[in-house]
Amino acid sequence: MADLVLILTARRRSRTRLAAAFRQSQHGGSRRTIWLNVPLAPSHASWDDARERRDRIDVAPRILARLPWPALSHWTRGCACAWPGEAHAAFDAAVLIESAAADHSALAALRRILDDRRICGSADGVRGKVPVVCLTAKPPDGWYALRRYQRHRQRWDFEPYGIAFDRDYLACRGARPVVYTPTSDSDQTGRPPHPIESPLWLQVAAGKRGRWRVEREWRWRGDLNLAEIPPDRAAVLVPDRPTAERLADVSPFPFYVLPRS
Repeated sequence: MADLVLILTARRRSRTRLAAAFRQSQHGGSRRTIWLNVPLAPSHASWDDARERRDRIDVAPRILARLPWPALSHWTRGCACAWPGEAHAAFDAAVLIESAAADHSALAALRRILDDRRICGSADGVRGKVPVVCLTAKPPDGWYALRRYQRHRQRWDFEPYGIAFDRDYLACRGARPVVYTPTSDSDQTGRPPHPIESPLWLQVAAGKRGRWRVEREWRWRGDLNLAEIPPDRAAVLVPDRPTAERLADVSPFPFYVLPRS
């Protein structure tokens, strides 16, 4: 008999609950039973995410030959944990049964963003712990030069999936370039930053894990609501046309195919 049993969910008075109760009474603390209590919607026939199980609508993607404006780009990356707003128990359950809902790759992240019409802000690595959406003014065609493995986070930066926005359009609505500083306590001149300057706009230019100025980072405070972005002010960045075809049913924006290197 296993020392640890994980029970995702079970009906009241089911044989699973009776077996778990009997196991606990016989073995006490020597063998553990953990209840994840993941809720099942009555209409769900499986654990597969609804956005993957729904009937796909064949939509021909509109491919741009070039981006018509200077861009600010948000790049997606894989996530080895629950999505923002996703129950950790639901993610753990999906991983255990190898469900399609456990796919948290960079492509899956891009599909989720397009489906939700929202890029969620994150406070990770931001001074002041204010959620922001990170963007880069580096032209998307140069994405490959920025790609590097972050050992401390066990992931790659700048995978070939993302969304490019009209830089001037976002700038007029609050996006700002970060101020790169030599240290965490000074501005570009080496003097303490102005007291009214919010820490969320400050970024150390270089550290033990790399030089960040090359990324030409901009930030958008809070979540970025894609429903408020006109279709001609953004483009979805993909590595090839087949990927654009896979995402065309959820994208309100045209696509731009990135060069391979």
